[in-house]
Amino acid sequence: MIITLKKIKNALRDEDIEGLIEYSGAPSDEYDDEAAEIHASITGINFIFLNEDKILKITISVWKESFNLEERDILKRLPSLRKAVLKIIS
Repeated sequence: MIITLKKIKNALRDEDIEGLIEYSGAPSDEYDDEAAEIHASITGINFIFLNEDKILKITISVWKESFNLEERDILKRLPSLRKAVLKIIS
């Protein structure tokens, strides 16, 4: 499974999990730092062990840290995070 940085950027931009692009007028590269972190984490994992759950865990971890979120905040965003991960692996 090859996951490019561009694919992650596109998935995060399209999903706009925080609504910053659509509702706050943030630039389309708003989530590029998070995409780079996710990509760096994924790149360090042998592709044999890479799956949807692993990528979701990485994405959640990056999101929690980047946006200073608590578990309850992540639960609210979980459907959008899952959609983004599905786009990343498709």
